[in-house]
Amino acid sequence: MNAISVLHSLEQLSPDAQQQVLDFIEFIKSRQTATPANTVPTGYGFGTIRVTKQVSLQQMDEAIEQGAGQ
Repeated sequence: MNAISVLHSLEQLSPDAQQQVLDFIEFIKSRQTATPANTVPTGYGFGTIRVTKQVSLQQMDEAIEQGAGQ
């Protein structure tokens, strides 16, 4: 499959479906970037919480422990 046939197929989709394809492409691209071990990649969400920076699992555990004492 070449880029021209991909673009032709994309143009035949509704605007909503085109956006879904673009979102999926961004998702695939984000999975291909290397992330350091034991970190949460920026932009990934947990439930309703959105991660805005790299956070180690140790930092997350410490934050949970600190919050439990409140």
